[in-house]
Amino acid sequence: MATQTRDISIKCRLLILAPIVVGLFLAVLAAFCAGQRAEPRSNAAGQLVVMSRPAIPAELAEEAEIKSQAFLKFFKTPTRQFIPLGFYAVPYDIRNPEQLKALRQRGIILFHKYHGRQKIDDAMVDLESARRAGVGVLQNLPQTFFESGSLSFWQNHIASLMRNEVLSKQILVWHLPEEIKTEDLGKLEQIGSMIRAMDAKKRPVITYASASEAKYLKRLGGIVDAVVFGAYPSLYRPRPRADIKRRIEKAYESGVPIVMGGLEALKGRRNWTRRKDVRFDAYLALISGAKGIMWYKYHEAKQRPKLLEAILEVATELNGPEHLGEVLLLGKEPRLLRCQLLKGPGFSPPASAYEKTDKKILKRYDSIQWTAREYKNYLHIFAVNAAQKVEKIKAVDDGGAAYRVEVKFGPVSSTSSVVHVISEGRTIDLSGGYFADSFEPLGTHIYKIALN
Repeated sequence: MATQTRDISIKCRLLILAPIVVGLFLAVLAAFCAGQRAEPRSNAAGQLVVMSRPAIPAELAEEAEIKSQAFLKFFKTPTRQFIPLGFYAVPYDIRNPEQLKALRQRGIILFHKYHGRQKIDDAMVDLESARRAGVGVLQNLPQTFFESGSLSFWQNHIASLMRNEVLSKQILVWHLPEEIKTEDLGKLEQIGSMIRAMDAKKRPVITYASASEAKYLKRLGGIVDAVVFGAYPSLYRPRPRADIKRRIEKAYESGVPIVMGGLEALKGRRNWTRRKDVRFDAYLALISGAKGIMWYKYHEAKQRPKLLEAILEVATELNGPEHLGEVLLLGKEPRLLRCQLLKGPGFSPPASAYEKTDKKILKRYDSIQWTAREYKNYLHIFAVNAAQKVEKIKAVDDGGAAYRVEVKFGPVSSTSSVVHVISEGRTIDLSGGYFADSFEPLGTHIYKIALN
């Protein structure tokens, strides 16, 4: 009887301790997993990395393509397809025709001036400067009057901008008041409808969105021809630069047919946007399906000549002699090309579209983000490494060697034995239709290969 009582006592103690033991085990496991998420994660060596594509729902793909072609024709000449590239906040140089011309020669084709109370006479001086420079204007509509201005005010304002037939030709795109609240989208739609009814040239209408809720984005996407949407990872606190992809992806998932990337060129809380940030952001946005880029903001970038030059280097690649923007917009995806991860972390840090929910919605992407186009007897491959250590104090090397990746691309059918790496002054051997290369964290490479 004593033995039986002792056995029962032991069983009772085990029953009491079991939940505690299980709880401790789960806590340790959670801590371990959290630690694992904080470190670079690797795919299996040789694992294929799928080509990135715009996150457009299948049922909207055809409509989005039709709208995209209609939008892009406004950036087309008889011999070239340009990709829309522009600056926000050009307050003074918009009155400097020589500076506008210099920026245009480097690939910038859209200039926007923030002016909350801009009168018609002021706008006309800007348009005259643009006419002398031979550039197009992303026409500002005064934000301050969005709420206070009646519909008749907006009708008169838009009509006055178009009254001068000579200067109105410099308006390439209309920019509606931006960051409008959900409850005010009805009025924004009325202003957009006025422009469409009054503008015989049917020039595109765009605006900038900051909210990431799906219903908001879908409604906004139905009002304008293109939504400018992006991320500013350095502005308030360091964030993963993969956020830019998540924002663009969220807009497409929500039903926006055309997205332009809104990218930073500014002084953040801890550091300025760096040269490699500019290049990475631009090509990640385009790899993710953005149909153009607006950089925010020219007024700050101009204060850092190296930062401004970094933007102009990218713009020149895209709208200059290499025609990379045209390649991205008009080229065809190769059918057989593959990318294999050979070494290094397999994923980006968790990225967010900054949804206003109680639960953070985070997403990891393959470290290598890439796309490719066959165009005019050349294959171009655009690739970036989204793996990085998000440094809290000051971005230096983004994790260094621990976040470096190596990949292999192929097969490529080419009579050439070399791959040209655009803007880097180097080549890579092409052997048996394959080539390999390495990427530093936030590294960007563009490859050009002659086809058979």
